[in-house]
Amino acid sequence: MKIFLYALLTAAASFTIYLVAEFAIGYLKALAFRPDIANAWESTEMLQSEAAFGGTFSPFLFISIFLGLAAGWWMLLVAYKKAVRASKHGKGV
Repeated sequence: MKIFLYALLTAAASFTIYLVAEFAIGYLKALAFRPDIANAWESTEMLQSEAAFGGTFSPFLFISIFLGLAAGWWMLLVAYKKAVRASKHGKGV
């Protein structure tokens, strides 16, 4: 049970780091964007009448990614624990 809780905490930390990094990259791209207004006037036929900002994702996608991360971390922690236990008994891996 202890390994499962460690796996959940590690998955939560990994997922949080991923979301913060994704937000930071988007924020930095928005700060660095400089529109080219002079050339925009020359190609007015390419302009769209609607703008789309971002996209929508199913909440089940985030839940499944989190559970997949937790399962992956759980497998790594179990394998690590078995390797440590085997090396203490001199069996090797």
